Amino acid sequence: MDEFVGRTAELEELHAAFDEGARLVTLRGPAGIGKTRLARELMEGRDDAVFVDLSDLTEPSGVQSAFAEALELPDLTGPGGRAGSIEHALSARGSALFVVDNFEHLLEAKTFLARCLEAAPELRLLVTSRERLGLPHEHVLPVGPLELPDAAAPEEAESVRLMIARARQLRHGYRVRDDELATVARIAHQLDGIPLALELAAPRLVFLGAKTLLSRLEERFALLRGEVGTLHGAIQWSWNLLDEAEQQTLAQCSVFRGGFDLEAGEAVIELPGQPVVMDVLQSLFEKSLLRADSADGRFGLFNSIRDFAASHLEGSARDATRARHAAYYVGLADRVTPELRLTDPGAAWRRLRAEKENLRAAVRNAPEPTMTLRAAMALAPIMSAQGPFEEFDALLSRGLETCEEPALRAAALLARVDARRFVGRLDAAAKDLEEAFALAEAVGDVGLLGEAVSVQGNLRLHRGELDAAHEAYERALPLHRAADDRYREAQTLTRLAATLGPLGRAEACRDALERAREMFQSLGALRNEGMVTAYLGNLFIDAGQLEDARICFARAEAIQELVGDAFGAAFTTANRAILQLAREEHDEAEAAFDAAILGFSRIGARRYEGAFLGYRALTRLARDGDLERAQLELRDVVTRLGDAVDERFQALFLAYLGGCAARDGALEQARVALDKAEKQIGPSGDPNLALAVRLQRAHLLTGAERQAILDEATSAEGGPAPMTRSADVLFSYRTHGRPDAGRARPRPDVEEAALVVGPDAEWFTPPGDGRRIDLGKRFPLRRTLMALVTGHAERPEAPVTREALVAAAWPLND
Repeated sequence: MDEFVGRTAELEELHAAFDEGARLVTLRGPAGIGKTRLARELMEGRDDAVFVDLSDLTEPSGVQSAFAEALELPDLTGPGGRAGSIEHALSARGSALFVVDNFEHLLEAKTFLARCLEAAPELRLLVTSRERLGLPHEHVLPVGPLELPDAAAPEEAESVRLMIARARQLRHGYRVRDDELATVARIAHQLDGIPLALELAAPRLVFLGAKTLLSRLEERFALLRGEVGTLHGAIQWSWNLLDEAEQQTLAQCSVFRGGFDLEAGEAVIELPGQPVVMDVLQSLFEKSLLRADSADGRFGLFNSIRDFAASHLEGSARDATRARHAAYYVGLADRVTPELRLTDPGAAWRRLRAEKENLRAAVRNAPEPTMTLRAAMALAPIMSAQGPFEEFDALLSRGLETCEEPALRAAALLARVDARRFVGRLDAAAKDLEEAFALAEAVGDVGLLGEAVSVQGNLRLHRGELDAAHEAYERALPLHRAADDRYREAQTLTRLAATLGPLGRAEACRDALERAREMFQSLGALRNEGMVTAYLGNLFIDAGQLEDARICFARAEAIQELVGDAFGAAFTTANRAILQLAREEHDEAEAAFDAAILGFSRIGARRYEGAFLGYRALTRLARDGDLERAQLELRDVVTRLGDAVDERFQALFLAYLGGCAARDGALEQARVALDKAEKQIGPSGDPNLALAVRLQRAHLLTGAERQAILDEATSAEGGPAPMTRSADVLFSYRTHGRPDAGRARPRPDVEEAALVVGPDAEWFTPPGDGRRIDLGKRFPLRRTLMALVTGHAERPEAPVTREALVAAAWPLND
């Protein structure tokens, strides 16, 4: 027999059931799920186990003959007739285990099994069936799919192990390359972890390779054939056992995606004669053709069963079912979306997220243009939070192709502007904005016009045009108030704050965010409250209030987990990494950056992914001093931000690339990069990023020129020093505190009375004292000492300022 893979929990439950006295256990599950193989594994090593195969029988009366044959009874004319002889023989076997395989089409014979159990008190029966028998004292063990792979260790999942094991039986020494594992994992997911489908896929995996096999899985019924049977044949068997109402219900269930609840089923499924839909769904569940989750009351189909059922829904019946499906889910979204702004919107978020796949299907299948675009817009609360933004762009575009209803079209265009902004399609976004303005003015909707002006600000902010973005947000606010739209007013206040901070107006920025948060709280707009709370955490970091920042991030993360805000979660995680850096938790900070970057990548937020890749590169540079690796990583960041059309942050990291080149001795390369960065950052109007760029220019300078730029960062004339109000300035300034970080230098000969400081202030020897004092991980002390040494070396006549020492001891990153 083939190697048995997985099913440890099921085997343990089977053993436990029989050990605890069960005499009738039914393994219930759909076709191809592995019931027979599990039963045979239980038989392994048992001399008292007997296998009774019913798969070829067509009539219930044949069950007795199958038992007689398994018992090797030569004469069936004993007392009580044939059944009596079987019952007598079973009783003589004592505590034997009889495995009765494929009973679902012979359920009328269950009375015979009941008599066998009564006649043979020690007999134990293990029955495999697609539905329960319904006998007294029956112990039903559902058999589900094999364990599906996760991203961390796909090779350990049962489904992947089974497919690879069967492939190795076909080709000795076969192995999946590391770069194929993710593709094999996707194949296992596509095949739902169904053992028959996985075993049929194994020969194709060997012959075609993982990538080609995955690309052809839509042809699964033609592709997955083999000596063990066909996937199509296994499902056809179950289909033939259904009555007409069950067949029509299963076919109509194929329009659902991601599962459905009873309310949706009753709204979408129409049956002749009006049988109760709930009863038919229950019957399909009992026959293992529907999955049911009692925790959330949802039904679902395996992909293979859904594809088979869909092939039986054709023509006008298919069109009518799709129309009912689209109408139901668009109506559901219309009812649920306003609940997202209630005091406790958790249930509404969960409901909308649960129907994401059905709403996607509604966009594809809606019968008319307005319904198509309404379905796409119903996805806006979810996809603006979870992405992927490219897909949201495509779904909106599908609806916009033919829908001409002006107000709906304008709102969809504005949603597409933001989706395209996130993926860097700024020219296309600008065209959408122009059309949206015209439509909003034509319909005279002041609320829609206010949103258009605010979205215009978003586009300008993305381009780095701070003053122009600020002006747009200021124009939008009175329009929101005229429309009595407090939600959009709070949104625009949040956006306005994003311009106030870089323009050096920290108090106004904080005031705008606090007002926005209060408004979102009063409206119950939980997702927006989470984002504003994260923004406030950033301000607290800039102000050095690290515990307040931690509290903000913890609150934001709790909200974002509740509402499923993937973008917000990635943003908060990235900024929590900055907080961890401030607390010298370098390894934890890098891990948090990794998690945030992965989150941005998954939803297609290219601009944020590129920016935080840059901050991660700077983090590693500050910790390790590896200029060569930093330059490689920063080149990639500059390219990514160029693709995302984020010129402001591209200029910042281009300047860092130039600064690294200067520190590494590549002076001409440094000049080229820094010249371009300074030219690019100028139009943004962001004084803090402009100063951060100039601080990298200082790596090319010496003497008074260099010192003038450093002094600009630390000067408190006219208000707080720039490096105390901008983490970008502070981080750029700190690169001068360790100009040769990571490069060990020999200890020079020094006079006995000198203070001797080791590389990066890892140790020092006090004057007149030969003892070496190690500072180890006491990073604030090390940086303070390095600031004193560097300051004295550069300007022996001038003291190091208090601000510079504070900045050295507790560096921040933004």
